[in-house]
Amino acid sequence: MRRIIVVSNLCFVLCLSCKTAKMNGDLCQKVHSGHFIRTFYNTTGYGHWTHTVVSIDRTNTDQIESTEFPIKAERKYKIEWLSDCVYNLKIYDLKVWADTVIAKMYPKGQRIIITNVTSEYIIEKRVKDTSDTLWIRK
Repeated sequence: MRRIIVVSNLCFVLCLSCKTAKMNGDLCQKVHSGHFIRTFYNTTGYGHWTHTVVSIDRTNTDQIESTEFPIKAERKYKIEWLSDCVYNLKIYDLKVWADTVIAKMYPKGQRIIITNVTSEYIIEKRVKDTSDTLWIRK
């Protein structure tokens, strides 16, 4: 019993000493609008493509994502900023069946957290998903 108390106290102290990183809201505000690029890679061997580039044009309230390959497509999203570094992205203007699938998968939209901002890129984490890197177009 004593050993459990000592271990739990040690874990508690270690947790308190850990530094929690929080993004600076001013840095996040700089990427509320702009032009970005996201690259997707296909290493599964399925399909005839190995990578594609998504061009992203973002304003404070809207985001348009365009691809040229493997299929020319454009998706439109509404942005709701929940804080300087957290926003909700919800698809609208459904044009093809894939847009409908996204709308059904995320009826309330996707919550995205900006975890890092540099002069070259942004790292965003989708809640319940993985992180993505957006490259800043200049």
